[in-house]
Amino acid sequence: MPPDKKRKRKVAESTSKRESLSFAEKKELCEWKRDNPSYNQENLAKKFGISKPQVCKILKEKDKWISINISNKEFKDQKRDRGAKYSEIESVLYL
Repeated sequence: MPPDKKRKRKVAESTSKRESLSFAEKKELCEWKRDNPSYNQENLAKKFGISKPQVCKILKEKDKWISINISNKEFKDQKRDRGAKYSEIESVLYL
């Protein structure tokens, strides 16, 4: 019988952390796609350093990202768009 060889697990050589784009970068991505329609999602993913599914998700909401006014510093650096749990109460509080 051959000697038992322990199988080694293959470890990914380069594990990268998931990138997240700021609102300004998402707006730039949508505008880039609008101005360069020949660019596909794979090319955009490489250009912005994110995955193809992230590009797809951003482009699905392109109207939202293009309409955002990034001159407001709060929106420029923000990366997540988390809605309020009770949006009606939040809207009343801001009045």
